[in-house]
Amino acid sequence: MNSTAALSQLRHAKSAMLRWREYAHQHMVSGVVVGSKGTPVEPTQCEFGKWFHGSGAEMLGHIPQFCAIRDTHSTLYEVHKQIHHHLLSDELEYAKQQWKHFTHLFHQMLDAIIALEKDLEQQIRPQTVA
Repeated sequence: MNSTAALSQLRHAKSAMLRWREYAHQHMVSGVVVGSKGTPVEPTQCEFGKWFHGSGAEMLGHIPQFCAIRDTHSTLYEVHKQIHHHLLSDELEYAKQQWKHFTHLFHQMLDAIIALEKDLEQQIRPQTVA
């Protein structure tokens, strides 16, 4: 595995995930339905998901921290679908409650991505002899 390439791709995918979250948040705040046009509603459709299930899995799929992200990412999208449903049903209060859960999951996933990032950085740094 090329740790430098994996780290670069992970950072790019993380940035895409942060943009997606901001886009979803803007729609949530405005009460606009998400998913109809620019926001993927399946975990394999977003830029992060495409990388995660594609080249990310090929390069990092053997690392437990990488595998742990999968379930959180899928659950995040399930909650996103619930928010979408509540917005379609004009149930803004329920959507707001789900948004809190979404935010918690998002930060959990982001923490896991950052931990994986740090592990890859450690692999790249030359080992110094004490």
